[in-house]
Amino acid sequence: MTRPLDHDARVRALAGRDANLLIEAGAGSGKTAILAGRIALMLMEGVPARSIAAITFTELAAAELAHRVNRFVHELSEGVVDVSLTPALPAGVSDEQRAALEQAASRLDDLTCTTIHGFARDLISPYPVEARVDPGARILDTAEAELAFDDAFDAWLREHLTEPAEDDPVASLVLHASPREVVKWLRQLTATVRDVPNLVRPDGEAAERAWQEFSTAVAAFEGAVSRTAFAPEEALAIKEGLRAFEKGGAARDGSAAAATWLTQARELCEQHKATFTKEGGLKQYRTKGKWEAAAKGLGQSKHAGTQAYDASARAYEQVLAAFETLTASAADRLLSGVIASIGGALDLYRNRKRQAALIDFDDLLELAVKLLRDHPSVRRALGQRYRYVLVDEFQDTDPRQAEIVWRLTG
Repeated sequence: MTRPLDHDARVRALAGRDANLLIEAGAGSGKTAILAGRIALMLMEGVPARSIAAITFTELAAAELAHRVNRFVHELSEGVVDVSLTPALPAGVSDEQRAALEQAASRLDDLTCTTIHGFARDLISPYPVEARVDPGARILDTAEAELAFDDAFDAWLREHLTEPAEDDPVASLVLHASPREVVKWLRQLTATVRDVPNLVRPDGEAAERAWQEFSTAVAAFEGAVSRTAFAPEEALAIKEGLRAFEKGGAARDGSAAAATWLTQARELCEQHKATFTKEGGLKQYRTKGKWEAAAKGLGQSKHAGTQAYDASARAYEQVLAAFETLTASAADRLLSGVIASIGGALDLYRNRKRQAALIDFDDLLELAVKLLRDHPSVRRALGQRYRYVLVDEFQDTDPRQAEIVWRLTG
């Protein structure tokens, strides 16, 4: 019988014990069977069930994996080798291996087969003092955590809107833009900052420099337009729109002012339709024919009109580039200020949980990471307990989940 091309890889995945292994395989290739079979073979070799942790990403998957391990153990103890295990057991199961499996079958409850959050809870539970967690703390399910988070967010937002500070970007956004849309966006952004604790805030310090560059570009364009006596009405209208936009210089005074300016800028765009598109961008500068016609109307040559247009068009290109930089940097300044303010909502959420002795799933991960990172003796003890850690769908781990695994097994 011809061996499959991946025969050696399957043997290694099932029986290799001398190194960390990363198994890559496509859908339907039998990854779950390999994972369950690897656990069963370790038990066959005498590895205690309590030394093995298998981590999946849903409770359903964890239950399925535990069921598969149980089935393999009992089948192998009776000498029945599943087809997915035959690459590592070509000669079947020896009497010694059967005896080990029969002994392991009575201790399968010691096997840790759970989600990453359940595993984090198992790591923390024996060390409440080191983890700085109330031993009687209750773990919130997803729905409960979202309700508690929403309550904290609403309280934080009311505080910002009741007596808004002058430099408060949150209040400025809600008051100067569409409140319903802004509140929805703030809620989503706050949840993102909660879920991504290492989120990098955008640089909000570039707005001042961007504004100076924009003002310089607008002045240069004004000079190019005003240099002749025959500038067409279209070019003059664009100049007027740019000047009105440039006067919103409050954008450089802080994130709250940036919020005010960005919302007012939308109104300016609607007022100066010769300059701005409906989306708030600058229109393309297509006035060459107008310049040439205006020059001829005052007795100038067509060439003079072309030259004047070319000069203003070059200046307008600089305006376009500076405009994009300006609006992006103003948005960055606003976003940076809002993210900084959002910290208050997350602090309120954490304080409420602490006072009520509640823990959510994110807390479990954070507490487990800090426990393993800050307490070497605990890390060693847990590393000796969980000698073998198997992770299903490892590509879906976030940095905290991966750190738990590496610190435990490193």
